[in-house]
Amino acid sequence: MRFDAATVQELAGLARLEVAPERATALAGELSRIVTYVEMLAALEGIDEGRPGATPRRDDVARPGSPSLVELAAGRDADVVRLPRVVETE
Repeated sequence: MRFDAATVQELAGLARLEVAPERATALAGELSRIVTYVEMLAALEGIDEGRPGATPRRDDVARPGSPSLVELAAGRDADVVRLPRVVETE
């Protein structure tokens, strides 16, 4: 993917950043090189899959019977967790 100065200015606006026009051209080249490198990495196959010791992937879902954090809290009131005061006032 190729970036140009106009695209950099548009991205800067979305990120609420100010980029000087002369800097936008340099940033466009840098972003283009970064995205090209990431695309190259994405094209590599089998890097993480099937490697001994690789972390198996699983769905991120709640398991039935698992207690909620509120249930595990030491101090609680209904669905509110009570925490000890950590900021001292004079």
